Amino acid sequence: DLYAQGQTRPLPLFAETSHAWAQQQDPEAARRKARNAWLSGDFEQAPPGDRDDPFIRIALHKGVADPLDDPQFERLAREVFGPLVAAVNAHD
Repeated sequence: DLYAQGQTRPLPLFAETSHAWAQQQDPEAARRKARNAWLSGDFEQAPPGDRDDPFIRIALHKGVADPLDDPQFERLAREVFGPLVAAVNAHD
């Protein structure tokens, strides 16, 4: 279902940012971790954030200024990455 939706419009689902959100149970910690994954680091050798990914920039060119504010972001992050996080945690 999500794949079909993604064929008609960009979904607020971002590899690092959504994964960072899904790893946290506390909403404040989740937002902080997701924000860090969305933004690029402050130092020169920092890896780029999801917002700097060229494909994401193209997909969001007419989107919301901050996709983490999209009401679907949290739900999609937990729906897609939640099972992955649970599986990894089960093996730790």
